[in-house]
Formats: sequence, structure tokens, C-alpha cells
Amino acid sequence: MKTTLLLLSLFFTTLLQAQSTACTAVLATVNAHIGEHVWFCGTPTQVSAPSNVKGDPVYLNFGGKYPNDIFAVVIWGEVSGKQRAKLVKRYTGKQLQIKGHVQERNGKPEIIVKELDDIKIGK
Repeated sequence: MKTTLLLLSLFFTTLLQAQSTACTAVLATVNAHIGEHVWFCGTPTQVSAPSNVKGDPVYLNFGGKYPNDIFAVVIWGEVSGKQRAKLVKRYTGKQLQIKGHVQERNGKPEIIVKELDDIKIGK
């Protein structure tokens, strides 16, 4: 009986976790989600950590390289810490799931990552 309850508990926990990271926006639809919290799924076209930008951001550009990107994700230095170069390598060419609030900046959708746990690497 205890084993059955434990297995059921694990099953529902796994199910809830899977649902919490389900894609609610992709590149083709993210523009329709401005003002909403989403799980965005996609592979960045460009990942960069320019050294000459105030705030030490890491940029994940989707749908083209900057300035021709369709959607951008920004990880500010206060979130990335000393991992900027590692993040560029970690996220380049990977399918990502990114949780965040979609806002509009310069006519394009954007997510500003609040913590690194909001980005998951797909399988």
C-alpha cells in the first residue's frame, strides 16, 4: 500500500512538473503573448555576451541575428554573474525552454530572465 501511494505521488509530481514546462509560446506565436507569462520554446539563432554593453547582458536572439532577430531573451549580469562565457557555450545551438514575462521592446517581443532556473535545456 505504501509503495502504491509513493508511486502515485511520484507520478503526479512528474506530471505536474512536465505541465509546468509545457511550451505556451514558440517563435511563430510569441508576439501574440506580449503582456503574458509564458514558457517559450525554441533554439536561439545567436547567443552573445558583448563586453561593451552596460549591465553585462547575455543575449539570446531567435529568428535571426541582431538586429534582424524576431524575438530576444536578455540575461542581465546580475543574474548571470561570472557565468557569461559559460552561458554562451551552454545555450548555443540548444533547444531551450524559457519561462518569463513577454514584453515589447523596440517593436519586438522580449523576455528578461529573472533567474537562471527559468531556462531549461531541452532533450
